Amino acid sequence: MMHICVLIFSHTKGLANDIAAESEQQQDTGLTADEFMSTRAGDMAALITSENLPMLSALVRSDDFDLDLDELFEFGLQRLLDGLEGWLAARG
Repeated sequence: MMHICVLIFSHTKGLANDIAAESEQQQDTGLTADEFMSTRAGDMAALITSENLPMLSALVRSDDFDLDLDELFEFGLQRLLDGLEGWLAARG
């Protein structure tokens, strides 16, 4: 049970750190996260090519994804809980 608690805490803490970093970045640069990412689009495109990361490259280039940290947190937490539910059920 302690491993489960640490796993869920780690998921929560990881995204909380991302939110804090975005806030610091906005204070430092004056840019929102979306604005900052727009300024880095060329750098990202150079790193994420269809040759070395084909699926991620297609997703990034589709430009129909809005990274919402709340949605990401909920999605990840639900997958963790679903997996843990199955694991616990299998253990009896």
